[in-house]
Formats: sequence, structure tokens, C-alpha cells
Amino acid sequence: MSPTTPPVLIVGAGFAGAAAALRLSEHGIRSVVLEAQDRIGGRVQTVQLPGGYSIDFGASNVHGYQRAENPARRLAEKVGVELHVPKPEGGLVFGTDGKLLSREQVAEIQAEIAKILAEREPEQGEDISLGKRVIEQLQSTSPEAEALARTAEIGAGIPLEHISARYWKTERGFAGVDALPVGGYREIIDKALKKSEAEVKLNTEIEHVEQTESGVKLRTVAGETYEASHVILTVPVAVLQTGRIAFQPALPWARTDLLERVSVGSLDKFSLLYSTVWWPSQVANFVLLPSSSSEISPKSSVTDILESTTIMVANMHALSPQKPPVLLVYLPTKAAGEMEKFSDADATRPIHDYVVSRLAVVAEAEVTAPIEGRMVRWKADRFALGATTSPFAIGKDAKPDDLDELGRPLWDGKLGFAGEGTDRHLRGSVVGAVASGEREAERLANLLNGR
Repeated sequence: MSPTTPPVLIVGAGFAGAAAALRLSEHGIRSVVLEAQDRIGGRVQTVQLPGGYSIDFGASNVHGYQRAENPARRLAEKVGVELHVPKPEGGLVFGTDGKLLSREQVAEIQAEIAKILAEREPEQGEDISLGKRVIEQLQSTSPEAEALARTAEIGAGIPLEHISARYWKTERGFAGVDALPVGGYREIIDKALKKSEAEVKLNTEIEHVEQTESGVKLRTVAGETYEASHVILTVPVAVLQTGRIAFQPALPWARTDLLERVSVGSLDKFSLLYSTVWWPSQVANFVLLPSSSSEISPKSSVTDILESTTIMVANMHALSPQKPPVLLVYLPTKAAGEMEKFSDADATRPIHDYVVSRLAVVAEAEVTAPIEGRMVRWKADRFALGATTSPFAIGKDAKPDDLDELGRPLWDGKLGFAGEGTDRHLRGSVVGAVASGEREAERLANLLNGR
């Protein structure tokens, strides 16, 4: 590729965009990264709390760290970001009656849930929801069983009743040991972009993508235009679904139909920062099973939402190498959507009160009021519109191959797509975002370097 050849344009400065830029640079190909927001990271947002503590409100763990071929691990190592493997004591589960469940009780229930979730639905015949299958088979067990099964919704981002049982866990992803980037996930993206020497333009929102004789032309909402021989589009699936980005020629019907079939989940995290640790300091997390059977509605208060939801509270003091006095409350599906209506100030006290009411029986020190509470609202964020793609939803005629199809280039290879929603096996993960960005970079390197 000659020095005068227009660089590749990458839309989005998240993990897929950063990985693509770095891989292209390794092949001697320049790129310009166009980011709509005033920051890099995409659905990664590392926030500095008072005291200098780094907390990730989006993606936070390198799942399957023990595998040397893990793309996220390899990227971290390549740019010199240390990955910390925490070694906490495990978790505690508090039942629907508020009492602490024994580890034996939890293990027995989890074994039964795992057995049910491992069952495969036949390819032929009517598909059923995962919720229907799980709840029906757990009815004869303890009242905590269904509530504990709903911890699966935290990672899924949609209710069990919306998940296809036929395609549940059909992907081959990276699981096992979790590691946390020292300094937060943003460190990896920042260093990858700097190492790539790509020009990064913030506050550059793309509204129009046009095929030209020589390549692709992009137009921003501010009226600026950018042209290159090839473009890699890494915006989230949920943003593409809105139609805010226009294509000329229009995307093929087959591609827009695929987009409509993909589901995007919701998961928010609310941090509670304290002056001291009053909860069991070495326990990894606390699962709080709902104390109410009421449905969450637009009229629900903060307390109503919490009491009706299976919630995980991560103990960042045990998990992060910085050992911050922080509890991170995971709010999945409906809880996330409704909680986003409340300001941080209005939600902090009731969330603190609820957590204290459940953990008081295991408190190791005098409970103190939080210094601050904070949440990033992914559903309301117009550049995210949710968390990641979810497991395949029932009633949408979605199939695992759909995500691979979303990753196929168009316009004779000039327009490429990357992101966690373009890989059926690595969906919903940073690993998927990194792998897809590197996949597209390799494709373009082969084209542009004449291989």
C-alpha cells in the first residue's frame, strides 16, 4: 500500500475499532478512527471514583483468561496492560426470606439448574422459552430455585422468558478464569490506539455511508465528509437497528432483516463508594434473591425494583487490585430499564438501605453511609442503547448463523462490519469485539497488500 493511498476509516473507538486499528498498523496500513462520543471506549467506560479508584461500568472482565489464545488477553499483553486474577473466597446467597443460604443448599440448587440448562431442545418442532423450561422443572424444588436461576439474566440481559431454549449456550466462547485489567479496561483501548498510531477523531458522529467508484464516503452530522478505499463499521447492533445511519445504496433486505432478528440486552451497574469496608471483605459477591413477587412497572420505586429482582452485588475490594471500598450492584433487564429513570442522588440512599438490610447479618464492621453512588445508563445512551447482544430470543426466528452473517462485508468488500454482535460464538463479550476487529483488519490487509 503506497503512502498516498487513502487510509482505512474505522467507525467506533471501542474494542473492535482499537483492535482493528492496531492489527492494520502491524500490516503497515494507516487508519483514521471516527468516534461519535467525546471519549474512546464504546461500551467500555472506566470511571475514576473519589480516591483514585478505577471502576468499569461496562465490560469489566477478561473471561477465559487461562487460555493463552484468548484475543482479549493477547491484546492486553501486546500493549502492556497487566491483568489481575482475583482469588476471593466465593459468594454468598441470601434467600427470598432474607436468610443466608448454606453453601450446601446453594450447591444443590445450582447443580439442578445447571442440569436443566444443559438440556438441548430438538431442532424440529416448536421452540420454547428457557424460562418455561426452567421454571416448570424447578417448581417442585425450593422457592429459591427459580430466583437463583434468574442470575442467568444478569449476563443474558433479557428475561429467561424471552430466551430461546433451542439456541441457549450453542456458542463456543471463552469461559473459566476471570481477570481484571489493572487500571480498568479503558487502559487497553487507549494503549492499543496509541500503539497503532491511528488518528482518532472524537465527536465525529456518522449519519451517512455511501459507496463510491473509488471506495466509501462518510458524512457526519456536522456535514464533514471522509473518504477512503475501505471502511470498518463497529457501531453497536442496537444503533444500526435505529436506522440513524443511512446507507447508499441501502443495505440489502437480507441484512436489515437479520438486524431486526437480533436482540440487545440491558445491564447497568450502580456503584456504592464507602470510606471503609463494612461487609465481609474477602467474599467475591453477594446474590440477593427477591423478597417480593410483585412485577416491576413504570410506577415502581427504587426499593420496589430491588425487592422484585435477583441482584448480584460485586465486592470490588476483593476483586480489584486497588482494593476499593466499593460495592457494585448489577441491575439486569427490567430493573436496569426502570432504574435509569432515577438520578444517582435519588437512587443512592434506597439502594444503600436495601443492600444493608440484606447484608447486615454478615457485616464485619459498623455500617457507614456511602460517600457517593453512581450509575452509567446504557439503555439511555444513544450511542449504545443497551448492553451487548443477548442470547437468541424466542419469537424472532433468530438463528446462531445470523450473527456471522452480520459480520460479512458488503459492497465488494469495501464496507466491513465488526463488533461483538458479528460473531456467533463470541457474542456479548470483549473477546468477540477484539476478535472481530482483528478479523476485519486481516481481511483488509490481504486485499490492500495484494495477498
